[in-house]
Amino acid sequence: MVSIVIPTYNRADKIERSIYSVLNQTYTDLELLVVDDGSTDDTRKVVEEIAAHDNRVRYVYQENNGACAARNHGISLAKGEYIAFQDSDDEWRKDKLEIQLADMGRYNADVCFCQMQRFNYGKEQSIFPIGLEKIVPTEKMLSQSFASTQTILSRASVFQKHKFDESVRQMQDWDWVIRAAQEYTFCFVDQALVNVYLQNDSISNVSSERRLKNTQYLYNKYENLFDKYPDLHATMLEIIAHCKTLLTSKYVSEYALKYKITKSKKDFVKNLLSKIGVLHVFYVLKK
Repeated sequence: MVSIVIPTYNRADKIERSIYSVLNQTYTDLELLVVDDGSTDDTRKVVEEIAAHDNRVRYVYQENNGACAARNHGISLAKGEYIAFQDSDDEWRKDKLEIQLADMGRYNADVCFCQMQRFNYGKEQSIFPIGLEKIVPTEKMLSQSFASTQTILSRASVFQKHKFDESVRQMQDWDWVIRAAQEYTFCFVDQALVNVYLQNDSISNVSSERRLKNTQYLYNKYENLFDKYPDLHATMLEIIAHCKTLLTSKYVSEYALKYKITKSKKDFVKNLLSKIGVLHVFYVLKK
């Protein structure tokens, strides 16, 4: 049996599509745990109405503590030999579990993840990831975030040993993969089996400040792995630099206004270069 966990918060208007995409799977031996992270809308009513007609669905309520806490709550209640996760605003294609289970058996893998099709505010975007081997080497799995949570199917024992870090509010999937991939075999399905819908309030659609904060947290957490996995180190540095560059634009208008007042072009340029970090880069390269 496969246990599927959907963490949710105020998704009464979207969760029905997500739930039915799980219940309509061609693989039917499953249980669905919907863990409500303190919703204040009609999420409970929507889920319980579906559960009344399908005994595979179970509604679980918890006080608001974040999506990772909700996922871990679901893991603790799961009865299946395998565990998968779905997001409350996304959609599985009907043969997702069947295909992934077959590949796990074929390649004797502990974890299987697949491609996903992104839809940004209703507009179809690219498929991700691409170009990976069927059995993905550990070094590759750690090198960047390839496996989004809703694409992962795993033996329950892996999630029971490596739960989600509840301090991480974004990139929880990469954090989990960094730990799990050092011990277990990951296989990849080069077929889009999940539709991911990005909304204004999607967890994936976060600010640069929050992304920077999460990446810096992971950087400190896994600093001891950088000598062994240099690509992991390089990717984290790239994300941090990218976020800092994006954040720079927030200060341009203030510096421009200051320049208008002081008429000091030299200070204007120096402040911007300092904010971007360019001066520090020159200093480091010079050393």
